[in-house]
Amino acid sequence: MDKLSLTLIILNVIILVLTVLWASRDKGFESKIAVLVAVAGLITIIFDDVNQKKDEILYQNQLGNLGKEVKSCIEQNTKLEEENTKLEQKIVQLGNNNTVNKTTKTTNARNENVGSGQQSSIQGDKNATNTGNGQQNAIIGNENKQINNPVNSVSLIDSHGNTINIKEDEKPAIKKEISVSEDTDTGIELRAGDRVQIKATGSIRVGAFLGHSGPEGIQCYMCERYNIVKQFKHGSLMFKRSGLSSWEYCGQSRVFTVASPGELSFEINDNEQGNNIGYYVVEIQVFRK
Repeated sequence: MDKLSLTLIILNVIILVLTVLWASRDKGFESKIAVLVAVAGLITIIFDDVNQKKDEILYQNQLGNLGKEVKSCIEQNTKLEEENTKLEQKIVQLGNNNTVNKTTKTTNARNENVGSGQQSSIQGDKNATNTGNGQQNAIIGNENKQINNPVNSVSLIDSHGNTINIKEDEKPAIKKEISVSEDTDTGIELRAGDRVQIKATGSIRVGAFLGHSGPEGIQCYMCERYNIVKQFKHGSLMFKRSGLSSWEYCGQSRVFTVASPGELSFEINDNEQGNNIGYYVVEIQVFRK
């Protein structure tokens, strides 16, 4: 009970006492009305104060429940980030193992081809007088030369396990870095067959309660109504090509081969971006034949 309510109650009690004393001397109709009015005023003040207390208790309970939900979301997000980190470590390990296996296979193939080349040379010496055989041996020799000097390829793997293959010394036809905090066109026209690598860093503050999000987004079940794509994490980085209606999840990294041409664009999975602060730094590399 605040000081104002307590003061009003005391004043009403004093008025009620004075009214009762006055009514005890004058037993007329007006005195009875005065007593009733004073009692009604006292009851009204007490009733209003009780309702105010109920509203305060209800508001505090709602704040407490909201705090619990936010805490639960933060804990779930922490667990998911730990799982994501473990998954990325496994992907890197698998990529390293794959590279070792490819190196071993390439070395074995080169050894086999050296033997085949020697055998073809012997066959060419034996058949030097025969023009037809000489041509055949020359073709075999050229094939061995190509196999003995293969073009090495490198597999690029993203955080989702997708891969694209590029030549070891291949340079991107397009390389661009942009900042993304809303629907953003890159100005990059992709062609069918292009191989694209996307890397994203940075953070965006997506509201006072949820805090900061990285390109991978944050898991928040009560935030689905604020998502542009409900099944993606809130605040996550998305991309699409012009001509396509649906957004695709990007996160921290993504590689893909372009099936149909179109301009590349990015978006943040948040339909209320007015209260966001910050941006993601996105690097795009396009490898083109």
